Amino acid sequence: MMGGLRATPTSNTQQQQPDALDNQLPASFFPTHSVSKQKTTTAIDRKTVLRKMDLHLLPTLTVLYLFAFLDRGNIGNARIEGMEEDLHMKGSQYNWALTVFFFPYAALELPANMLLKRVRASLWLPSLMVAWGIVMTCMGLVQGYSGLLITQSGLYPGVAYYITTWYCREESQLRQAIFFSAASIAGAFSGLLAFAIGKLDGVAGYSGWRWIFILEGIATVLVAVGAYFLVYDSLETAPFLTADERLPVEGYGR
Repeated sequence: MMGGLRATPTSNTQQQQPDALDNQLPASFFPTHSVSKQKTTTAIDRKTVLRKMDLHLLPTLTVLYLFAFLDRGNIGNARIEGMEEDLHMKGSQYNWALTVFFFPYAALELPANMLLKRVRASLWLPSLMVAWGIVMTCMGLVQGYSGLLITQSGLYPGVAYYITTWYCREESQLRQAIFFSAASIAGAFSGLLAFAIGKLDGVAGYSGWRWIFILEGIATVLVAVGAYFLVYDSLETAPFLTADERLPVEGYGR
């Protein structure tokens, strides 16, 4: 009996049945939309991460440049408050003080950025502002024309390069504009602030123009010290981003 049983071979028609069934199923049955859905999720996550980066980076950088530009215009306000008379400046000495500031400012931009690539941004950018604030404070103590021959460089080109290490080209343009808007903000109220500080004329034996340099210089130093804790080195080491949050922006457009 058992010997009479034989295994029935599977016909080609039976083997092809599953394939035929697959062909009969509608195309919507298969998850062909999963790739596009994943791309949409990534795009949403990227926008969320960009907003998070903006909130952690732009306020600090903008405030730093605001104080840098505010201090830069102090010499003009100090002149109005009687600096030239107190320092016995003659002829074109005031114009030379302005010229000496801007020529090295332009010449040192490239070397400053070369140093930025070798030094951590969280150390370099705040240190520039601490040094600048100290110089501004000391300008309130000068006794002659030569003490006004100073320069400052590195912050603006440094931040411009720093932004490009976080954002792609299309995204960095808007952030550069927001950062640079600090110059307009500083120009809007620097004169009013200097006028108010000038009312301290005679306090502690100092003229009003000296207090402009001293107080605004001290404020710059304090802001710059705080920036040591608020400027981050790079996207890869930013503590406010998780490993998953870095994925949508890492290497994008760079």
